[in-house]
Amino acid sequence: MVTQKPGEAYLLECLAPTFQSGCEALMVWGCISHGYKGPLIQLEMAPWLQLHNGRWRGGGFNLEGYVMQVLNGPLKDFIAQMEKVKGHRMLVVEDGALAHQGKLAKQACEELGIKHIAHPPSSPDLNPIEPLWMELKQHVYSTPGAQRSLEHLWNATEAAWKSFTADDINKYTQKMPSWVTALVKSKGLPTKF
Repeated sequence: MVTQKPGEAYLLECLAPTFQSGCEALMVWGCISHGYKGPLIQLEMAPWLQLHNGRWRGGGFNLEGYVMQVLNGPLKDFIAQMEKVKGHRMLVVEDGALAHQGKLAKQACEELGIKHIAHPPSSPDLNPIEPLWMELKQHVYSTPGAQRSLEHLWNATEAAWKSFTADDINKYTQKMPSWVTALVKSKGLPTKF
């Protein structure tokens, strides 16, 4: 708390600075299947709300957003497309994000007929899209001007995603059997993957 006498309001010793980054965040969702790249979408973040104590909350991606923007749209459509192309039921691998674990998401998946593979928490070892996300980030970071604005960042991200080929995807999806073998051999401990 800063106190001042009349006339001291703008003296440096009477000011308490606050810092707001002002940065915007870009959150995207995408999916892959062996030999296929699904859509990449820009997720709409929940609005920031000021709480009664003056603090701010929100600005992230929540459960309702996941159900509406991902499950009921691009994921459902991609699964249907892949089941038609591949001729068998598709299973989904997701990370442990809270939006994937909530009751609303589980209910939506059940209603939409989306089946999941049980996935150990905090384990990128069994999710072939994780190394692809790293490649995507490297592409974006090396794009001149990508960080200038949210629009530039999205354009660079979208261009990087579009540049991925079936071979780029397959170099990770075809390694899944060896990843599973290594994980079983290490009894669930970290692996070199």
